[in-house]
Amino acid sequence: MAIVVGTALDVCEQPESLKLTAQMVKASKMGAGGGSQGGAGEKAYVNISYADKGVLSAVREITHMQNRRLYFAHNKVLIISSDLAKQDIEEGLDPFTRDYEARMNIHILISRGKASEILEEVPDLEKVPALHLVGMINHQKLNSETVVVTLRDFNIATLSGSTAPVAPIVELYTSEEGKKKAKLDGTAVFKQGKMIGELDTLQTRGLLWVTDKAQSGALTVDTQ
Repeated sequence: MAIVVGTALDVCEQPESLKLTAQMVKASKMGAGGGSQGGAGEKAYVNISYADKGVLSAVREITHMQNRRLYFAHNKVLIISSDLAKQDIEEGLDPFTRDYEARMNIHILISRGKASEILEEVPDLEKVPALHLVGMINHQKLNSETVVVTLRDFNIATLSGSTAPVAPIVELYTSEEGKKKAKLDGTAVFKQGKMIGELDTLQTRGLLWVTDKAQSGALTVDTQ
């Protein structure tokens, strides 16, 4: 089996289709030693993409390209491009909600730009981009400026008659070394299965305060 740790969904040039990108770890490259890509420069993961009319059909079609079956029980993060989220996010989430391999505690992220490019960032302290994203998400309680949303949280909010679903936004930026890095910045707001707007960092902190989910953070106060 091919262990999937990250998944991305993008709009596709083909009508009524989407592109699925699965990030799979190379077990032989995940040993001790630290570092981002190892001394030899070989990546500890591989990204495979396929476009089809649905998520499950794309997963099945990838078997024509790989000798191992994609295994999603260890999937940590699901990234959906903002372009796809503005059309219909439910179509992308539904297969992960119903499939027996998928876990309800995977993290949901909305990307500015292509979601597949987020899985191609070059992290400094991790070997696999998806694991780097999860590490960042797990430490957002230290600043209370980013919402942390799992698939379960998003589905509950979607079914609620009084709560608007939200999800953190991730984007790529270029570091001083010229490397592509991922950054969490803002919150995507949804209504009736579609992304309708964004909250900036300050507004997101206010949202966390109001919903009693702010845990920690630092405020700089001008005393003059």
